[in-house]
Amino acid sequence: MTKATAEVQVLRYLQRREANKSVSAAIVTTLDAPAEGFGGDWWGGALSPDKCIYYVPKGANQVLKFDPASGARELIGPELMTGASKGMDFKWMGGVLGEDGNIYGIPLYATQVLCFNPRTQEAT
Repeated sequence: MTKATAEVQVLRYLQRREANKSVSAAIVTTLDAPAEGFGGDWWGGALSPDKCIYYVPKGANQVLKFDPASGARELIGPELMTGASKGMDFKWMGGVLGEDGNIYGIPLYATQVLCFNPRTQEAT
């Protein structure tokens, strides 16, 4: 889905499963979040147990937090490396939520995996 306006489409996907584990229904909705001041510097993210989505920096230097309930967004955590290997600024290309509650950024040109803790807002 594309829009002429500068909005970020946040996709929320819910699945309900029956006792037999078969998919019984799928609900997909989009939430509009103004993108002013937040360009394409984040590439993928993960939904945390606190119900916020944390976007992994691609060209940005900090994690972007989005709260779907309020529409609020903010840069959080420490400033991360400004460059990556090969002189590229494409650091990580998506994130996944680990069983430990941390969000892990998948390296594109970064030289290490990003580990971001939403509870403490620390990154390693």
